[in-house]
Amino acid sequence: MIPALNSEFRKLVTTRSTWFLLLISFLLTSGLIGFWIYGFKDVGRATGNPGALLEAMFTSVNAIGVFFSFMAILLVGHEYRYNTIVYSLTSANRRTKVFFAKYIAVAAFGLAVAAALLLVMTLALHIGFLVGGVDHAAQRLPDWNFIWRATASVLGSITFAYIISMLIRSLTGAIAVVIVLPSFIEGILTLLLHGNVKYLPYTALGNLTQQTTNVTNVSVAFSLAVVCTYAVVLGAVACGLFIKRDAN
Repeated sequence: MIPALNSEFRKLVTTRSTWFLLLISFLLTSGLIGFWIYGFKDVGRATGNPGALLEAMFTSVNAIGVFFSFMAILLVGHEYRYNTIVYSLTSANRRTKVFFAKYIAVAAFGLAVAAALLLVMTLALHIGFLVGGVDHAAQRLPDWNFIWRATASVLGSITFAYIISMLIRSLTGAIAVVIVLPSFIEGILTLLLHGNVKYLPYTALGNLTQQTTNVTNVSVAFSLAVVCTYAVVLGAVACGLFIKRDAN
C-alpha cells in the first residue's frame, strides 16, 4: 500500500494541472475573497463585524471544494485518457490498493493544502483591513464547529468528484457532471422535490457550510449523514466496478 501511496502523491505534485489549480485557488481565496471582498472592499460591513473572518473562511471553503474536485477528477481522468492506468494496475497486486491509494492521496493532499490556503487567506484578510484603513472589531476565531464542517465539506467535494470520475472514467464527462449536477440538475429537482431536496447529494454538501438556516431547513448533522451515505454507497459501487471492469 505504501508504494502505491507514494506513487499517487508523486503524480499529484508533478502534474502541472495540480499546481495550476492551486494557483487559481490561492488567487481566489487570498486575493479575491480574503484581501479584496472581505478585507479592503467590504470595509463598511467589516467594521465592527466580528464574524467577517469566519464568513470569508466559509466562502473560501466552498471555492476550495470546487477546485479540489477538479484535482481529483484530473488524477483519475488523465490516466484513463492516456491509458496510463495500466501501469498503476500492474504495479500493485490488488486493484483495491490502487483505488484507495488514489483516494487517500488526493484527500490527504487536498485537506493539507486547504488548511494552508485558509491560513494564508486569514493573513490576506487582515492585510486588506490595514490597507483599507479599517479599525475592525476583534474577529471570532475558527472553533471546532467550523473545523469539522470545513473538513467535511472539502472532503465531501473530493469524494464525490473521485467517485464520479471512477464511475464515468472520462475526463471531460466527469468534469461536465461535477459542473452540471450541483448547479443545473439539482436546481431543477428542487422545483420538483420541494422539501425532499434535502436528500440530494450536493444540496446536503452545500448545507454543511451554511452559516444561517439553510434552504432545506434541516440540521447540519442530517446533511452530514446524507453526504456520508452517498459517499459510502456510491464509493462501494465505484470500487466494485473498478475491480471488475477492464482498465481500457
